[in-house]
Amino acid sequence: MTAGQDNFRRYAQDVARELQYQNLRDHFMKRSQAVLNNLQNDRHYTRDSGDLHEAGRATKGDLDSTPNSHTAWKLERALMELDQAYGEGDFERAGEIIGDIRKIKVFQ
Repeated sequence: MTAGQDNFRRYAQDVARELQYQNLRDHFMKRSQAVLNNLQNDRHYTRDSGDLHEAGRATKGDLDSTPNSHTAWKLERALMELDQAYGEGDFERAGEIIGDIRKIKVFQ
């Protein structure tokens, strides 16, 4: 990425950026999916009711401190916005969205 002709360096940097982006996106998508999958095993959730949102509210507490369905879906929406900004080449907006993602509590 630092040696060779300009066009080769730019290409190598583009490939590295793409790989880093995919790793970041996969990491956070797995986090949100883990929260949603765990809610299916919650004692307040039954297949008959289908109410994962109710199970999340009933068992996971404060939205700002404990992962629940609300925070998991908030993260998934942020990842969709990130995809759009990144795909349009709006890296400044993508950086802002990444900052927002850091504030979402879906860590276990």
